[in-house]
Amino acid sequence: MRPFYEYHEKLMTGYSTSILNFPLHMHGGPELVRVRSGLLKVQLHSKEYDVSAGHMAVIFPNTIHS
Repeated sequence: MRPFYEYHEKLMTGYSTSILNFPLHMHGGPELVRVRSGLLKVQLHSKEYDVSAGHMAVIFPNTIHS
């Protein structure tokens, strides 16, 4: 699957959701993902990481991720 570029007009946005299932993409701003409960699988380039409750993933700008 080829990643797509996600364009945001605002520098920073925030939202809360219980469903995080995005295809590979990248964008010009950083992304912070805090896991409140359960486990989240985060893919950065071709590596997959498990992020558990109480932890955070930091995704730098222009990094392919899902």
